[in-house]
Amino acid sequence: MLVFLLVTVSLVLLNSAKQKRIFILHSYNTDYAWTRGLNFGLEKGMRELSHGRVNYDVRYYYMNAKNIPFETDADARGPVKQAVQAIEMYQPDVIIAFDDIAQKFVVAPNYINRPGVDIVFSGVNGDETRYCNSTRGDEKVCYNTAVNVVGTLERIPVASVVDIIHFLRLENPQTLASAKHVHFLLDESITATQDALYLENQDWQDMAFSVSPPLIPTKTGKTTF
Repeated sequence: MLVFLLVTVSLVLLNSAKQKRIFILHSYNTDYAWTRGLNFGLEKGMRELSHGRVNYDVRYYYMNAKNIPFETDADARGPVKQAVQAIEMYQPDVIIAFDDIAQKFVVAPNYINRPGVDIVFSGVNGDETRYCNSTRGDEKVCYNTAVNVVGTLERIPVASVVDIIHFLRLENPQTLASAKHVHFLLDESITATQDALYLENQDWQDMAFSVSPPLIPTKTGKTTF
């Protein structure tokens, strides 16, 4: 459903007699099932929504962030430069970007409010206000205020999780009556960290919420483990 929505938005943007170019930027590679599923959904949606009148050209690019470290700006410099070069050579009309790494390192710094380019984002675990353009000589603009950006956020449905826990308590009072603690166990990936930051700020009602390992605010305002 999510991919179908994205394709619908993209094809509306491409409603023109002139053939348009779509650049699909993946944070990860096709060795990740999530990426393969996204491509399957995109291709299916394009076939169904174009009604056989193919008026666009598609280019795929994979940043392979599951296998290449993106822990520091130095780590990202080479892969990001290559991704930007690929986009500049292709000159797309629409960039569809998946997951946080593509937004943070490639799309937001370089293509927010870029004339002639529309951005469709998805798979974003972080806050859309965190993805912003360069502030060199210009007013800072982020995804939530940009004129050429639309997309969908990926969020864990906290209210539904709490409702399920309450329901299970009623169904199993002897074993779950004292269940009042939700613990989020995560790795050190950017995606997991973004999820943790989001979950820590949600209303867990009568449930206590914790993260392991704990997130530690630093003096620079960034969050580490």
